[in-house]
Amino acid sequence: MKILAYGRTEKGDSHVENEDSILVDQKRNLYAVADGVTMPYGGRRASNRVIEYLKFLFDGDLKKTIQDLNEKLVQEKQRDASIGTTTLTAAHFREDELIVTHVGDSSAYMISGGKIRRITMPDTVPGTHMLIQVVGQIDLDLHFYKEKLSRGDTIILATAGVTDAVSDKELATIVQENKHLKDIVDKAFLRVEDKPRLYKDDKSMIVISL
Repeated sequence: MKILAYGRTEKGDSHVENEDSILVDQKRNLYAVADGVTMPYGGRRASNRVIEYLKFLFDGDLKKTIQDLNEKLVQEKQRDASIGTTTLTAAHFREDELIVTHVGDSSAYMISGGKIRRITMPDTVPGTHMLIQVVGQIDLDLHFYKEKLSRGDTIILATAGVTDAVSDKELATIVQENKHLKDIVDKAFLRVEDKPRLYKDDKSMIVISL
């Protein structure tokens, strides 16, 4: 099954630097978004580290890779107090199966037959944006998902800077109305900017089409 992918990340006006990081690795069918936690420090360094660890450590077992990279980040944080924590949502395509491993509030969606479904649920206190767990803490309860794939399915990975502003229905409509993956991401980012927001977060999005 042929897989096409496009990803983009962009700094939000409320941040000094972009604390999101993304991975688009089509050779290994490996994709990820990571959203560094701004407070108290080190979000950018954490998200960058996690994406680099993912690229270096991945050997086909996504769940074990996330566990291993979390241990490495915890150890590095103990040596360097300037490194923070981060969310991570990673996806690996294996034949007709999608594997997703997730920590935090970055999201994965599947659009199939014109209908959108959020695969992941945010690690947040209900009714708030307060994170319950992130990569970089000692004990993690990883969320692990397997999904069967069909030709024509679209997978979206996105950080909260996108999903807090653009609804699931709006994302599905953007996918339906745009043929090219870059156009889908561009239109989603424009939709974010059109929404009135007090907090202009960094935004990252990867679209994968089968």
